Amino acid sequence: MNVKRVLVPLACALFLSAAAGVFADVTGYGLVESFGGGRIVVRLENSTGTWTVDQATRITGGIGVADWVYVSVETSGHVRSIKVEEVPTSHSGVVKEVNGNGNVLLVRSGNGQESWNVTPLTMLEGIDRGQFQPGDEIAVRLYRNHNLAVLKLIKRGVKV
Repeated sequence: MNVKRVLVPLACALFLSAAAGVFADVTGYGLVESFGGGRIVVRLENSTGTWTVDQATRITGGIGVADWVYVSVETSGHVRSIKVEEVPTSHSGVVKEVNGNGNVLLVRSGNGQESWNVTPLTMLEGIDRGQFQPGDEIAVRLYRNHNLAVLKLIKRGVKV
């Protein structure tokens, strides 16, 4: 019996089955962390995925950082389809109150006052989760439901 004829296909089969376990079929909603160079990084509710995008990927809408998307990813890590569900808008303001274990910010923005929600998917810049305080001047990317896509601390100690 030729050992090479048995071992080489067996080794290939083991390698392919192990490699297939690296990814699982994924479908769901998430926040785009980065996009470009044939790769997309999407923060989902319980994980973050880095996947391949190419000409075979069906893309609906223009994709940008902080966009809320629905992705469908094959076991191989190739994005089957991605659909932009919402593009956040830019706002700024000063935190007046912090409620709900630091997850709800009452913010003076323009001539009014709004509640903005910090979620587990919110990307934070210049501040750690739970460190918000009255007087923080912030710039945000905000969805229609008032959930924050991105929150950036501009400066602290602004008079409210």
